[in-house]
Amino acid sequence: MKKILICEDDLIARMLLSMYLNKDFILKEAKDGRESMEFIQNEDFDLMLFDFELPYFNGIELIKFTRNQEKKQPPFL
Repeated sequence: MKKILICEDDLIARMLLSMYLNKDFILKEAKDGRESMEFIQNEDFDLMLFDFELPYFNGIELIKFTRNQEKKQPPFL
């Protein structure tokens, strides 16, 4: 089963995304950029959904961080 990281600080948006995706995918949810970085460092994902404006690190900074990791790089949305 494919694994998706959802990085969204808005609880309602995160819950809606999870509600639609949890039947077909393994999901990890992060509420801010710091938590997202921890997941990115420790796990592999097939897709990452980043909010543009996140606390601590925004979506663009997370994309740059992910590209510097030595892992396979998933698509970003």
